[in-house]
Amino acid sequence: MGSATKNDGLVVQDRNSTDDHLCFFGMVAKDLQLAIVLYRLCSSGENADIRKVATLFGVEDGKTIYKITRRDFRSILELQTTFITWPYVAERQDIVEKTYHELPHCIGYIDGTEIKLAETPMVNHTSYFSKKKVYSINAQFVCDYQMKIRHVAVGHFGSAHDARMFRTSALCIQENSLFSSEQWLAGDSAYPLLKTLIAPFRSNSQQLDYSKPFEA
Repeated sequence: MGSATKNDGLVVQDRNSTDDHLCFFGMVAKDLQLAIVLYRLCSSGENADIRKVATLFGVEDGKTIYKITRRDFRSILELQTTFITWPYVAERQDIVEKTYHELPHCIGYIDGTEIKLAETPMVNHTSYFSKKKVYSINAQFVCDYQMKIRHVAVGHFGSAHDARMFRTSALCIQENSLFSSEQWLAGDSAYPLLKTLIAPFRSNSQQLDYSKPFEA
């Protein structure tokens, strides 16, 4: 097994080492790589400056930071289907039975959020400018009654509406394979009223005519 030494804040590994804790990728330890990526994810403005991040973690330059970030995201995405799974038919039926007294046939809860960008995009930046007056991309999440995330869709511009995100996601396009009879998701008023998605009335409830039957 090769040797490893510290050099100016870096963990440098012999090229012949087989120690799994260390990675010769950029000569930076794996735990330090993850720490760098997590720091970047929770930083914005001056704190997100690549040169500042490189100096803070004792890494050579910004190019190494970019490489580490891409590498870690690839690793995270490879694990996506291991930890985030849509409930299969029997599991959906189990959810319905356990929550029937609250919301009959509801199998999950959907909502959108914004992921703030650390820097202003160089291309088509106006599309990323959201209603919250920040540059961002949108993310859509579905969780079940145990607050376990079951579906994620990320990538729309910050200016995109939640309804648009839903209509272009697998939840809408592949509804026949993802929902059984009468099953649906609960969303807020930003979402459309559909067979598999129920949202609150947008008008004042005092103006509703309760004598009329409800039709989706």
